[in-house]
Amino acid sequence: DDCEACATGQLTGGGSGQPKETGADFCSVCFAGRFNKYANDSINIESCEACPAGWVQPNSVANDCLECPQGRMGDINSLACSACPAGKHKLAVTPNTPCRDCPAGWSQHEQNVLMCLKCPDGRDSGNNSAACAPCSAGKYRTSHAGNAPCYMCPRGWKSETQDAPKCLTCDQGQHQNKTGQALCFACVPGKFQFATGQFLCADCAPGKYTAKTEQTMCMACPNGRFSRTLGSTSCSACEAGKFSVKLLGDGLHSCDECPRGWMSNMQDAPKCLMCDPGQHQNKTGQAICFSCVPGKAQNAKGQ
Repeated sequence: DDCEACATGQLTGGGSGQPKETGADFCSVCFAGRFNKYANDSINIESCEACPAGWVQPNSVANDCLECPQGRMGDINSLACSACPAGKHKLAVTPNTPCRDCPAGWSQHEQNVLMCLKCPDGRDSGNNSAACAPCSAGKYRTSHAGNAPCYMCPRGWKSETQDAPKCLTCDQGQHQNKTGQALCFACVPGKFQFATGQFLCADCAPGKYTAKTEQTMCMACPNGRFSRTLGSTSCSACEAGKFSVKLLGDGLHSCDECPRGWMSNMQDAPKCLMCDPGQHQNKTGQAICFSCVPGKAQNAKGQ
């Protein structure tokens, strides 16, 4: 049998984009999502061409495709322009540019948009985010941080709440030796810190003490009391029979034994007392003097 010519606007190949076939059983128009490519005579259709990326054609028998506007892209079959989903944007004027992910530090909760929005202070996001998430306590971030995530507060600093644009220094009498923390800790008794933003508390030196928390300085041991170790929480009393001797250094004392012929009958004694006439003491570090027994006498003091 003789072959018949396809009607105007039709061709063999099924309309799905194949070039013209020989031995075809039927003719068809170009499907939606494609356009007619004409031969040099501009009359006969040579093939059906798929719409390029960013272009669509919802109708069949079309001679061209339609460009998707900004904020939209063509679907997989090039039948319609669809909105860029939340977390994406399309600003480029080139139609074949796909919707792009919002970069880290940016977000977009709406569809069909040209650009993403920068995360505000105290918030960040990953790629392709529809919303910015708050920085957790112990972290911070400014809107100028680009695509950087929330930063951890350094040692000696804190952020107590979410959405913090900056960290705060630990107060005097406090410390924090870890990064990314929400709170600072008070210096315990026996330690102090006079500066802000510190990660350690210092021990009280010998001769000084702190009995309370969160102290900015240590107290000197009063007369009659002493502390020999670092980090003392109290000063010890000199026992009876001893007296307090001030050494070099603020609040630095030692307890020495009263010499023979001397005594101290109470704690915290700043000095020893000489034995009275008629008394004696032949040992050191004693709390009392002894009376001379019958048949013995002593008319001098401190014997």
